[in-house]
Amino acid sequence: MTISSASFNERLRRIEKSQAGGKMVLHVGDSEWSVKSLDEITKKIAVEAPKARLSLGKMIWALLFGAVAVIGGTAMRNHLMPLEAGSQLDDMHFLISGAFAFALSFVLAQVFRLRSKVLIVLQVLAIVAGLSTLHNLAFWQPALSAQAFSVEWVELQRAQAVENSVMFRDTVIPF
Repeated sequence: MTISSASFNERLRRIEKSQAGGKMVLHVGDSEWSVKSLDEITKKIAVEAPKARLSLGKMIWALLFGAVAVIGGTAMRNHLMPLEAGSQLDDMHFLISGAFAFALSFVLAQVFRLRSKVLIVLQVLAIVAGLSTLHNLAFWQPALSAQAFSVEWVELQRAQAVENSVMFRDTVIPF
């Protein structure tokens, strides 16, 4: 076995045998470790391994990405599958917009390294909340909503949705 083909652990074992009970010095990154055996190395790695921390800033970004993804997902659905005059709001529009929003939110989270389970759950909650309240934009900003989504979307929301409310399927909660 040559030095270039030996694995890292094989090289460590060879160094360990050559030291014969004495300490060896390993250079790991910027630090030096003085160890007797491979078992000590695994203990040091476990102690010094950085732990992922969940911060308030990351949680806010996750919620923001979920909310922004709802707008982007709904805009994508409206441009890829335009609404027709006389169509009805149904669960399929909600699910397709949610799928687009989740995909967009997932991509944003991967780019900005927001990968923990808690952050993904926060994104999903923000997407559901955003989809349940997005219809209010048609009442509050109809011109901007028509540009972002479509004129048909604004007309449909104004005809079938309740202003200043949260709507999830057939449940309407005014605020």
